[in-house]
Order: sequence, then C-alpha cells, then structure tokens
Amino acid sequence: MPIHDEEAFELLTIARVSLLIKEPFFGVLAMNLDLVEVDSKTAEKMTTAAVDGRRIWYNPAFIKTLTPDELKFLVAHEVLHCVYSHLGRRFDRDPKIYNMAADFVINAILKEAGFSLPKICLYKEEYLNWITEDVYDDLIEKNTKPQQTIQ
Repeated sequence: MPIHDEEAFELLTIARVSLLIKEPFFGVLAMNLDLVEVDSKTAEKMTTAAVDGRRIWYNPAFIKTLTPDELKFLVAHEVLHCVYSHLGRRFDRDPKIYNMAADFVINAILKEAGFSLPKICLYKEEYLNWITEDVYDDLIEKNTKPQQTIQ
C-alpha cells in the first residue's frame, strides 16, 4: 500500500521503535503488524486507527495530533486487541459496543502499566481486571450508546 503522508508513517515508526526499546513486549508484537495509511475516502469514516490482526490501519490526520507518548499508547492499544483476540471473540455481539468494551479493558491495562492515555480514549478505572465480555454485558445493561474511539 502506498504511503502518501510520510510524516504520519514516520511518527508511527518512531513509536514502534521506542516500544522496542522501552516496552519490548509491545514493540516486538507491533513490528509484526504492517502500517497501512487509509485513503481519503476511508478516512472520512475511520477517523482514528484500527487493527485487523495483521495490519494497523491509520488516519494520518489523527496520527499527527498525538504526542509521542500517545502514539506509543496507540500502538500498544492495537497490539492488545490482537493479544486478546478481540476480533475472534466478538461473535454475534454488537461490533461497536464490543469494541468499546474491549477498549475499556485495554485502556485500563495500559494506564495501569504507565502509558499516557490520549484524550479520545475510553477509560474507567472500574474496568481494570475485567474481561471484555463482562464489560460488554455491563455496557448493554446500562444501555450505553456507541462512542467514537480508537478501534
């Protein structure tokens, strides 16, 4: 896939290398995910970043709004979606609510590990040590509406 925004690609590359040095668990796994810039049409719908198990898809405009620490968080966040097999565990659950549940779990783990959470991040301390399916059930029980988040 072509890279049109060299700056965004470089920022993500620096974040991955930084993770290799400071957080090797995340760094090694991140290096196994290809970085794919979304095209301008897709960027209208996918305003942040997402992972599909093999690639990190990213909106360059969003990437350039993040600090270096927030970029490391973003990469580690996407890695944990893969580690926890969130793509394969959703089954027939609502995809947006399930992604929110997964994000709450991942973000609580990353905050506990000392990562800097971006402003757009979904976070509730109460979800630390919960599993995604239990958070999903809690969100459904509370009739939570989907929110834009890093995917």
